[in-house]
Amino acid sequence: MKNTILITTALEETWPKENEPALFLGEWCCLQAKKESWNSLDYKILKYRWDDRRTLHDDYIYLLDIYENILNELKISLNE
Repeated sequence: MKNTILITTALEETWPKENEPALFLGEWCCLQAKKESWNSLDYKILKYRWDDRRTLHDDYIYLLDIYENILNELKISLNE
């Protein structure tokens, strides 16, 4: 089984050669002006996690909770 190359940028220098499996981190890696370059690859594009607004809201609440907990711990440590 071949390794899949993770593509995190639209810079073609970081892309694999043809016939190598590639995984684009998001739509921003696949510029329409360069479609002939990435269209020849064996590729998949990850879906953007926060297109689903419910997931966005749930993640926001989760991260806010972590932020508040860390801030409280940091406050205690700094005051000591």
